[in-house]
Amino acid sequence: MPQTKVEKKLEILRVAGAIANYRLITNLNRAAVEVQPGDSLTGDDLRQFVVQMIGDDLEPDQISVVETVGSGSVCSSNLDKETAISIQATTLIIMTSGAFTAALFELVPRLELLTKKERIVIPTTSVGTGDTSIRSRLKRGEIADVVIVAESLLHQLIEEGLVLAEGHSPVARSSIGIAVRAGAPKPDISSVDALRTVLLEAKSIGYSASVSGQYLTTELYQRLGIADQVLPKSHLVGGGERVGTLVARGELEIGFQQISELLPVRGIHHITPLPAEVQKESVFSAGIGASSSDVTLAHSAIQFLASRAAASAIIRSGLEVPAGR
Repeated sequence: MPQTKVEKKLEILRVAGAIANYRLITNLNRAAVEVQPGDSLTGDDLRQFVVQMIGDDLEPDQISVVETVGSGSVCSSNLDKETAISIQATTLIIMTSGAFTAALFELVPRLELLTKKERIVIPTTSVGTGDTSIRSRLKRGEIADVVIVAESLLHQLIEEGLVLAEGHSPVARSSIGIAVRAGAPKPDISSVDALRTVLLEAKSIGYSASVSGQYLTTELYQRLGIADQVLPKSHLVGGGERVGTLVARGELEIGFQQISELLPVRGIHHITPLPAEVQKESVFSAGIGASSSDVTLAHSAIQFLASRAAASAIIRSGLEVPAGR
């Protein structure tokens, strides 16, 4: 059994921040992996992600992934310089906003063929100001070949020297939606007045640190004339966790986020876009990380993501392709 290859891939996940630590246990033709959660993924999402990343070397029924939370039950190793260089040479690292994550996962096999890299690594990141935010990770010197975020944030990262000024391109358009817990009645937001009523009557409202949350709390509430009433019961969901996850757990009554970030979440229903009159469409663009060791290859990956060849996966994830494509 290719234990060495599996361990190498687990080490890549640890370096990228997808898992904090790990322990690989083998017995005959089976492998059990203990993983300590990294920056955001937990539970089924974490287990599915690990299985996906090491599944080329082991069959799904050979892999058991157990999540642990204590550092005493897992172990890690520090990469020496030679190993770090080897990982960078065989890996394309893409940091992305959550809105593009589902589309990117579907496109990974084609990116591997295009780039001839052994592995496409997608670190678990968030948008905002915390330690897991893309800006914070880039400022710490973490490597990223491609960075995919809202266009406004990408331009900020370019100004800060974290993303190259040349070679960026829009890859998707995203709309904001609302969701409730599975089994809850479908909220009526068919008009602006109906949306106002839903917000006023809701006991709790969740939003993210990304463009959707910024729009909700700094523009939409004010346009609807209800900021004073609803801001006190609106809760920022940070740390890379999706708003829909808290709605599914019953911790929030309704949640607002990019539709593509709500669709993959289990346990929520009635994902509905905002009325057209108050909808906020965002453009997400991909740029080349200033830390990339292969600018030409990173640019090729961006060209693919911005091409018609990637359009079907982007649309299936709940996004739209940029105008003119």
